[in-house]
Amino acid sequence: MNILLKTLAVFTLVSASMKGCDTFESISENKFKKAGWSQEQSEVGTAVAYRKPFTEKIQQDDGTAVYKLNYGGVTEEDVLQHVQKTHQDLEEIADSDLNIPTIKYLQKTSMGKHLVKQEKVYHYLEDALSRKILHRRFLELSQQIRRNPGYDPLNVNEEDKYSITTIFPINQEPMEFDMNYVKSAIAEGKLNDPSTIVESLTEVYTYFEKVNNPKYPKIDKYEEFIFKKRKMDIKITSYNLDNDKEMEADYVELFRLKEDGNQESIPAVKVFKPNGTGNLELIVADKDPEGTPGYGIPDLVQTIQISIGSDLTTLGIEEFIFESSQKDKPVLVDFDKESEVYIVKSGTLLAEKYDMNFEGWESSLPSYKSGDNAKKVSVHIKLTGDENDELRKIEWIAKQYPDTNRTVEFYKLNETFKEEEYAFVKSNEKSISLMGSTGQIKQYAVEAILEDKPFRIDFDKSKQKRWILLDQDKDGVTFEAKREISWSRDVIPK
Repeated sequence: MNILLKTLAVFTLVSASMKGCDTFESISENKFKKAGWSQEQSEVGTAVAYRKPFTEKIQQDDGTAVYKLNYGGVTEEDVLQHVQKTHQDLEEIADSDLNIPTIKYLQKTSMGKHLVKQEKVYHYLEDALSRKILHRRFLELSQQIRRNPGYDPLNVNEEDKYSITTIFPINQEPMEFDMNYVKSAIAEGKLNDPSTIVESLTEVYTYFEKVNNPKYPKIDKYEEFIFKKRKMDIKITSYNLDNDKEMEADYVELFRLKEDGNQESIPAVKVFKPNGTGNLELIVADKDPEGTPGYGIPDLVQTIQISIGSDLTTLGIEEFIFESSQKDKPVLVDFDKESEVYIVKSGTLLAEKYDMNFEGWESSLPSYKSGDNAKKVSVHIKLTGDENDELRKIEWIAKQYPDTNRTVEFYKLNETFKEEEYAFVKSNEKSISLMGSTGQIKQYAVEAILEDKPFRIDFDKSKQKRWILLDQDKDGVTFEAKREISWSRDVIPK
């Protein structure tokens, strides 16, 4: 409880990014600026303004006042976002890629064991908060409840307010991620009736798991870890539960199969029709295997568009439900294994595969567009073909920000420009000049020729690592793929 209270005490920035709105901070600062305040004055004013929605004034006997946290001004999603960030930081500290002095410190003091314990605590906090928020989202998307739209930090919806009782196991009421039409079908035995099955298929999913190299370091001095090929089976079944003439799928289940060939006791994925009719467009997925913490509690509630179960394989859902099997467990390394120094060429990959997150890696992004950073962007252009070619296409345009994380956004050209070829291309931070085959030079604002969203974002995660986030499926929705490379002075690829 002390950990959570400390978390809430320092949590002052209320972010509405998960709801697609401005933050309290940006709204407040803009109001002060419109009143003629300077940037510094606006920031101070905003800090004081936090007191109104997020604290309660308590008058003391001596005439002074103290401010205590007002839980009614903090939403569960606010707290979850902070808990997730802290949990991620703890995992990274316990990662095997730490520098040698840090590893020695953690091993020679009690901080190492404390760190592992704290990681477990925050894992539990994240699971408890996610469970409640996802259940509320499920009820909303399945049209079982209606919620007030919008986000107002001064008037938080009652159902969104944070309560410390959320994390108490004894207070966690059963939360069903199910629909009445499916529960009725199960009670009537329809899922055991072969005539209701529209499609049934079993597929083999292959992935590479990072494991300890048994030959390290006596035989193989350089590779502490290797990638071992794994195979897991999944079974997807689509059911027709209303016995209509078209025999369209009304419900889909996906099970992970164990090594003995038997399926797990609970589906890893379920797809519903939100109101029992219409289309299959509400997915619930659990990435935790049976026998591990979190099993049976969904990790994903989202809208999709499929017509039958086999369509799930085109969405990359297998990578999501097997994520826990592939993820490196945060275990403090043995210092003796870190006594040798290895040299890696800057900019080369530390891992050969992408880490996949079905919900996206956006929460890992630094805050790189704040203040003057957004005004001092440098633009870089990558052309296809050879320098001697008369006409060349633009492969991508990168926007480099002057933040401490050296963040770079990579964009494709929009439909109007992406197929054009150019003999001359020149740019600055605001505009770009293009000359096509006609010899006429035209100038455009940089934003006017780009797609709305970058397909890739690079940034420094630490002084040793740089991350690449990629919209691998090119749907323009989220960055579901992550790759790690070693730190380099150059941030723009050749």
